[in-house]
Amino acid sequence: MLREFAAKQQIVDRGHVFSDLISERDGRQLGVLAAACEALASGRFDAGALAHLLLDGEACLENCAERLARAAPGAGAELAGMALALVYLPFTIPDTFASLVFEPLDLRHVARRADPDRRLSPRTRLFFADRLMRNRTVQGLIAATGAAVALFENARAGGMTFDVRAERLRRLADFAAALVDRPALFAAMLRACDEGDWQRADELCRHVAGDTGRDDGEGAHPPWLADCLALTLLPTCDTIDAAARLLAVGASPAVYRSAATATTDAAPEPAGSDPTVDAKPARASARA
Repeated sequence: MLREFAAKQQIVDRGHVFSDLISERDGRQLGVLAAACEALASGRFDAGALAHLLLDGEACLENCAERLARAAPGAGAELAGMALALVYLPFTIPDTFASLVFEPLDLRHVARRADPDRRLSPRTRLFFADRLMRNRTVQGLIAATGAAVALFENARAGGMTFDVRAERLRRLADFAAALVDRPALFAAMLRACDEGDWQRADELCRHVAGDTGRDDGEGAHPPWLADCLALTLLPTCDTIDAAARLLAVGASPAVYRSAATATTDAAPEPAGSDPTVDAKPARASARA
């Protein structure tokens, strides 16, 4: 699955990723994404097991389905798919890209931020950093994200880890939740990104950050622009579809046929409630 999603991300149309047509369904799905972030941050979902599921090429669908159910207990296809997308995304790429907008980083500094664990060879790290610095467009970012997934997967010696800090996930969750009822603002952010107006995009992102109570002004690390980019780069269309098909394995043919369209999880309710209750249909907000 990992290689499939990375390959698709390399050729996806820019307008599909940075579309400013925000629907009510997109808003609801932002809420589901926030719930997935919290489930990973709290340890309720097993991020390591999800990472290995993405990486493994196991042919037995029944085994994969069981592994997904264990890694994301109680989750429907939408919530499980959101979690898979979060585990898939190399957060260091949008975080580094956003930092480049505001900081005069040199080549080696960019290489260290993009690949802090030194998973790539020195030559490849520098080559990748150079391309990230040279192409500061949304299309360059989309291509860099897919390439990073493929390069990191190729460099891993028998394993895949998920090392995004819980606080980073919770910050993204708060950002997504703050956008649920603000489709016009989210659309304006994506439009600014598509036009390469990064300063304007970050201003809008910081406006949302103020609503979360986390706004650190210009001192935020990474800049709040990174959260907007991360939301958009998540390959949720693919991961939700994959989760739906896996969770439908072993069910009756009628259930299997309906799984791809009945991918339901509720947006998170107020604190203390179960985010998987009262599910509603929704479309992937990231559209990637």
